[in-house]
Amino acid sequence: MRNEIVTIQSQRQLTEEIYEMVLQLPGDAGETIQPGQFINIRLEGQYLRRPISICDWTEDTITIIYKTVGRGTEQMSRMCAGETLDILYPLGNGYDLSGTFSKPLLIGGGVGAPPMYGLCKELVSMGRKPIVLLGFGSTADGVLRNGVQSPRRRSHHHDRRRKPRRERICYRRDGWTRLRQPLRLRTGAYAAGSR
Repeated sequence: MRNEIVTIQSQRQLTEEIYEMVLQLPGDAGETIQPGQFINIRLEGQYLRRPISICDWTEDTITIIYKTVGRGTEQMSRMCAGETLDILYPLGNGYDLSGTFSKPLLIGGGVGAPPMYGLCKELVSMGRKPIVLLGFGSTADGVLRNGVQSPRRRSHHHDRRRKPRRERICYRRDGWTRLRQPLRLRTGAYAAGSR
C-alpha cells in the first residue's frame, strides 16, 4: 500500500451521474496494481476516504469510473485536470488469475462493471477469451460497452417487472442477450457489483 499525492490528468462525464477520472502516478507506481483492486481517496472537508475500484491502469496512470451518490463523489465530479488528490493504493487482494480456464465468465453490475474492464484486459493478455456480462439499472447507466463490444453487437432491453422507468440489460462480449435461461457453466467466473 502506498500513500501518494497524485494529479488529475483528465476528468470527463460519461452519463448524467457517472464520471471517468484519470490520475497521474509518480514514476512506475502502476506496475504493482492487480485486477480487482481499489483506491481510497481523501477529499478536503470530508472525514472518510472514498473507496473507488480501479477500472484500468498503466505504469503511470490509474483510471477510475465512479457514480455521484453523495457529497464526496459530487465534490470529485467538480474537480478539474491539474488538481491533486491524496490516495491510498493499491488496496484489496484483487482477483486470483491462477485458474486454467480458457473462457472465464466475467460478471459486473452497476459500479461492479468498471473493475471487469481491467480484469478482461489482463485475461486477454494471458491468452484467455473471457465472456463478459454487464448489467445496469438502466440504459443511461450503461458504461464500458465500447471497451468490450464486438462487431456483432445487438441491443436487448428487458424488464421483468415491466416498469417503464427501469430496464434490465446484460452485455456479453459477443453481443447483447437476454438471460431467461439458466447459464450452464463449465468455466471459472469472476463477479463484482452492488448486489
